[in-house]
Amino acid sequence: MEENAVIKENMTIEENAVIELKQQPFKMQTISYPVTEEILQAAEKKYAVVPEDLSDKENYKFVKTGISIVGKMGTQVENRRKELNRDALDYMSGNNSKAKTLKNRLVAIRQPMKDKKTTFDTAEEIKKREVERKEEERQDKIELGMERLRSIVSQHIMSGSTQLQEIKEGIEIDDLKWAEERTEKAEELKADALARMAELLKMKLQTENAEKAEEEREQQERIRQKEQTEKNARVAEENKKQADELAAAQKKLKDDQESIEEKQRGLELAESRRKIALKAAEDKRILTERADLEQREQEARIKLLREKEEKERQEKEIEDKRVAAEKEIEDKRIAAEKEIEDKRIAAEKEIEDKRIAKEKAEHAKKTLAADIKATEMELSEFCNKENAKALLAEIIQNNFKHLKWI
Repeated sequence: MEENAVIKENMTIEENAVIELKQQPFKMQTISYPVTEEILQAAEKKYAVVPEDLSDKENYKFVKTGISIVGKMGTQVENRRKELNRDALDYMSGNNSKAKTLKNRLVAIRQPMKDKKTTFDTAEEIKKREVERKEEERQDKIELGMERLRSIVSQHIMSGSTQLQEIKEGIEIDDLKWAEERTEKAEELKADALARMAELLKMKLQTENAEKAEEEREQQERIRQKEQTEKNARVAEENKKQADELAAAQKKLKDDQESIEEKQRGLELAESRRKIALKAAEDKRILTERADLEQREQEARIKLLREKEEKERQEKEIEDKRVAAEKEIEDKRIAAEKEIEDKRIAAEKEIEDKRIAKEKAEHAKKTLAADIKATEMELSEFCNKENAKALLAEIIQNNFKHLKWI
């Protein structure tokens, strides 16, 4: 089991599908009937000669018992024929139901992707993907051919040998050019299809030959019975000529016995036909009810699946909106906090700049006062104090009217 799981993980979906198909081949039962050749020959030998005088109790009992026994053997053969056909009918019904289920599930997988792709594709994107689309169509065409080779046998399991032979010949003459680079894989599928078709054709020929042999045997039996009847009629005519001297009472008794026997045979034949008709009607009713039940169950499963997918989509849409709204609120909160912080930093910077400017102005004022004082003292060495102050003021004002004082 583990090895098979590993193999499947490393293979494509298409290859796994082929493995799944090969792992579940349809097996037909061996054609066999409860009435064997030995039993049939014994019955033919035992009832080869029909007694002429049925007025004899032993002869009448022998004929009546023989009719019942041979009739039951025919019923057994018919029941076995229906049993052998039932598996093929059930297989075909199950195969169609399974294929329908798989197709519906594949549509459910493919459709969302297809809808998404249709929404996404614009005129420009369509042009870009034209080459890809053609390649996909080419691959789809190849895959369609592959699928035809995989399923062609199961699709014609109920066909006759003539049609199967024509299909087999069609597969054989297929040159597989449509497979292109996957020709090697197509050749494998073709070989597998031919092998399975040959097996099915062989089984179908065996079945048809057996049915044909049975039909020929029945035809020969009818001919033999007809000849025996004609022979009996001739003997009866001769006996009738010889029995003309019998009393009228004996003739009437014989006629009454023959009438009773004929009515009995008619009643038995009518009852047999009625049972066969009832059985066929019941089989048809069961098959119809089974197909209707499977159809309703399939539709219910698909409806539940779609409802579940729609609910999950709506829940996801609500969750996405909730997350988007929370993110929008958080983004606004962060932006507001950042704006407040930026304003606070700008205000603090403005206050600090004013303080530094004030300190610089005060420092410059003190420095200027000290410089003026020092200059005044230096000028005092060349002139009196009042002239030094006046000269210093003229220097500061860039006015040199009193330079004559130096």
